[in-house]
Amino acid sequence: MNKFLRALTVLIIFFAANAPAHAADLDKAYKKQILKDAGLPAADLKALTPVVGPAELAKIIKKYDESAANYTVDKEGVLKANLHLHTIYSDGTLNVEQVLNQALNESFARRPVIIAFTDHNNIGQDKEIIDILIKDPEKYKSLKIILGIEIYTLGTNFKNTHTPVDIHMLAWVINPYDKVLEEAFTVAQKDPNNPNNWQYRTFEDAIKLINNQQYGFIGIAHPMRELEKSMAPENFNDFIAEEFALYSTLSKKDVKFAEVYYKPGRLYDEHNAFHKFINEIAVKNNITRTGSYDTHGLSIFAP
Repeated sequence: MNKFLRALTVLIIFFAANAPAHAADLDKAYKKQILKDAGLPAADLKALTPVVGPAELAKIIKKYDESAANYTVDKEGVLKANLHLHTIYSDGTLNVEQVLNQALNESFARRPVIIAFTDHNNIGQDKEIIDILIKDPEKYKSLKIILGIEIYTLGTNFKNTHTPVDIHMLAWVINPYDKVLEEAFTVAQKDPNNPNNWQYRTFEDAIKLINNQQYGFIGIAHPMRELEKSMAPENFNDFIAEEFALYSTLSKKDVKFAEVYYKPGRLYDEHNAFHKFINEIAVKNNITRTGSYDTHGLSIFAP
């Protein structure tokens, strides 16, 4: 073997050995920061084992990108992931422990259920998760839990709409103890006249907010719902193309995603012309396709 090949072999071995370690270090740093900002001891790090970090999240959604089946209850009643869940912290029915327990009943070591807590404009559910894990580190260790939020935004700068468009955004792998996020999502929580936290910010401002955080990825929630709620069908494709292109440009994070596989088996239909178009635009803009049931009811296996 000549010197060049030997050097190349050494480099390949080095990067192969260190890539997983780097990912693990990134996720560990995220959890350490949560503990630090929460005023909790670093010794509690192991208790946060179920919490999904940024590197692990990127790996999960990349693996699940190609098919809505990854976000669908299969014929045997098995669910891999539900990345959009609501609790009583916004307009959901279940409390945090009920969601965790349902996921736990379906989870086992080789196939942990992956769930994302995404209450509207609220991070209280994420803080409660940390408290629960600290108090009982063993109970939920087989789960994969994503700390998140659903952010209400208004799109005001789109050519193909006559009025502001109600656009929901999902942010995952956030630090709920970050001071900026606490300030951004605390005001409405204290308003008894606004129990569901219906405060809005612009589409651009929401992306900027997460861009400026050390941790957190932001993506587009249920794009197909705009057609159901407020969008004229003849304008929908142009709007989606513009929305996805603007989002892809504005988001400065490595992970970009859109909830293309929204309510699979109920709303999402791969044969629907609009859904096909959303798929194509996501791929064109290098946006990972994700899915969920957008759970508000009594079961994490249904809307």
